Amino acid sequence: MYKRAVAITGLIFTLGGCSSTPTDSEISVESKKINSDLSGLHALLEKNESGYRFTLFSEVASSNEPWVSLDTLQPTFNKNDIECKTASMLGHSVTQNKLCDEEKYIHIFRSSTQDGGDLATNTFIGGLAVLTWGLTAPVSNLSYTSTFDQSAYDVALGEALINIDLDFLQKKYMNYKTTRVNFKKQEQLTLESKIKQLKQNSVFEVKDYSELLKLKPTNENVSYKHTTTLDQYVAKPDISIEKMTDQLSDIYKENRQLMQFKLFCDTSDLRAYTFETTGCGDIFSYDDKLAKHNVTFSIINKKYQNIDYHPAVSDSSVKIYFKNDQYYAENKTNSYVMLDSISIYFKHNIETIEGLKKQLPPFSDSEIISGRRFNKTKNLRVFKNTTKVELKIPVKAGIAVKYRVIDTNKERTLHKVNNIKPLNYAS
Repeated sequence: MYKRAVAITGLIFTLGGCSSTPTDSEISVESKKINSDLSGLHALLEKNESGYRFTLFSEVASSNEPWVSLDTLQPTFNKNDIECKTASMLGHSVTQNKLCDEEKYIHIFRSSTQDGGDLATNTFIGGLAVLTWGLTAPVSNLSYTSTFDQSAYDVALGEALINIDLDFLQKKYMNYKTTRVNFKKQEQLTLESKIKQLKQNSVFEVKDYSELLKLKPTNENVSYKHTTTLDQYVAKPDISIEKMTDQLSDIYKENRQLMQFKLFCDTSDLRAYTFETTGCGDIFSYDDKLAKHNVTFSIINKKYQNIDYHPAVSDSSVKIYFKNDQYYAENKTNSYVMLDSISIYFKHNIETIEGLKKQLPPFSDSEIISGRRFNKTKNLRVFKNTTKVELKIPVKAGIAVKYRVIDTNKERTLHKVNNIKPLNYAS
């Protein structure tokens, strides 16, 4: 950075100042009208052997470089005052804002004013009196303010504007933006066309080995999606708008080479099944030329199949039936009936609940017990990882009830057991 060393000549510090006078090329930024058609376009304001010129154009501007927004002619870099300090009178910098390093950032028009505190304060070094600007020793901190030099910026901007036609630049930039829109549209059509081609070339097939599939997937369960993040058609900084426009064609070609399409399979309707797929997840590039692409859903079995079989049984006195997850009993006589126990048969299992002591009034119909009480039977009615072939195999299922007609106090038994095909009661 600029050395803020204070020379000690004899025993006296010498202070210097300077001022500048605007040149003929200095212009007022405020005198320029805002051109919204140039919004988003920036120019790099640099000095060469001919003076200040716009050397590059870009839609992206660095805050550490002298970029100018061409719609407002305002700088994109920091114009705020920055308070800075040195660690000693010899100008060694301390940790602070990077813009305090004005030698590094002189190109973005930073300058400074120094503040040494109260003047004419004597400090003794080696027995001699030294003028230290109110500081207690020459190792004390020296503060200064780094500022944006508006005058220097206006002079430089004026030189650059003399050598450029903003109206002509505006037309070129409008052409650049129109070209970009056209390439984006063309790219979108390219994507849609490729996806359509892939879809037409896919051969979809469902193989249901379980034979229990109710809702059969279709080719609507297969889709191709573009998965690549492509360049958004922002040209790199270049020496002219024409050069930036030329870049758009290259971006389109590079994007097309980067395009990848993934085959997605919607298997959400197959959650109840064990299945396999082929072709799903395959990736294709834009240049891949396929005659056919096979996509297969193979259904192996059904994970869970409930068998909704609840037999009814009756005689001249009592009828037992099942409804809404409850077992009911109907007393057909004009006497009281006492239910003592109920047994449910399924496969090789018999599950019995005794001690019901459920009394039924004459000619009544009453709930006797919840089907949930037969947990083991309920679990057996759920066939796991099964197929239609397996559900055709007969199993034993039935019910038995022990009851007494109170007037006669005779114990009777209702009993009905059948061999059923679970498939006929699959729900």
